[in-house]
Amino acid sequence: MGTSGMDFDYVVIANIIGLWLATIVAIGGQTLMAYLIDMRPRVAVFGWGPVLLRARLGRLRVTLKALPFSGSVLSMTPITSVRLRLALYSSAGILANLAVFALGAWIMMRQRVLFTAWYAIPWSQLWFAGCAAIPFSSRKNPYRATNGLKFLRAVFGSQLFDVAGEYSKRLLEYPDARQPTSLSPGSREIMFQTIRRDRLTEAWARRDAYVTLRDILLQDRIEPAERLWVTQQLIAFELAYRDTGVTRAELDEWSGAALALSAATTLRVTRASALLLLGEFATAQALLLAALDADPSPADAMVSCAILAELSAKDQDIAGAQQWWNQARAHIPADQSAMLLPALEQLKRSAGWLKVRGNPAGAVPA
Repeated sequence: MGTSGMDFDYVVIANIIGLWLATIVAIGGQTLMAYLIDMRPRVAVFGWGPVLLRARLGRLRVTLKALPFSGSVLSMTPITSVRLRLALYSSAGILANLAVFALGAWIMMRQRVLFTAWYAIPWSQLWFAGCAAIPFSSRKNPYRATNGLKFLRAVFGSQLFDVAGEYSKRLLEYPDARQPTSLSPGSREIMFQTIRRDRLTEAWARRDAYVTLRDILLQDRIEPAERLWVTQQLIAFELAYRDTGVTRAELDEWSGAALALSAATTLRVTRASALLLLGEFATAQALLLAALDADPSPADAMVSCAILAELSAKDQDIAGAQQWWNQARAHIPADQSAMLLPALEQLKRSAGWLKVRGNPAGAVPA
């Protein structure tokens, strides 16, 4: 880019400012659109790399990171007018960048100067918008995609992920518990907090979800089936990461109350998970063995075997632990491996604190 005799330092500074402004405009535009179309944004991340600042603006958690040219917004998935809202939401950041570029281009045309160091700022908007518009997704996780691809999926995709339908299907795992007749505002919050992807990588997101879901559990306005689902999710994430902030009293109270509400096999596994974390190993083992005899789902069978492996390792039985880990992997069907294999790997990592004779490094069986 020509600099009209300006120092190279000005070019570098202008490009850095331009990239940061483009990041702020894109993430800010998408966040604003989420508010306008009732998608209720909960997390806005500006940039990537080390965290510089975290703050709250009402219900919105804002994170500022060290490097520009990236970011994300996490919002509640719409239930009605899904295609239209997702199309507006995914294109909002790109349109915001293009609008700022158009304003900068108009100013440049008025001044009849298209290339100077400081005009790198509006040109960065066009570059940012162009990169975001390229349809691309991660090979490992197709849900991690550019906004351009998300827009195409929203407009032309043959089938959109039905969060409300999936949520209702999950609640049917408790057939003897009363189901909600309609989705409430609390239901939307539960849906978001239990599927938000940053819980998988960020400890603060797990704690944030715990606080929100705990407050929902303290309310009397959710149906028993929803109460069971929230309880199961809270205990499952504490088992997998052991950093969510759930207290021992809550583990005991919630898992016991859940088992009293429903006799579903999945809740026996949830209760056993809580008992493991509470140190009541013999009772946990008995519950898990009974659950495995009750034809559990692949996910429940996998978790049961993973916990039994942990209990075997605690008893110095490394060979038995290895056998249970192998059984846990064998319970994963091929069509669910993309979801369950990472979950099993996380359970292995969470059990890594077990340092016993014959396994002094605390290594988890392969």
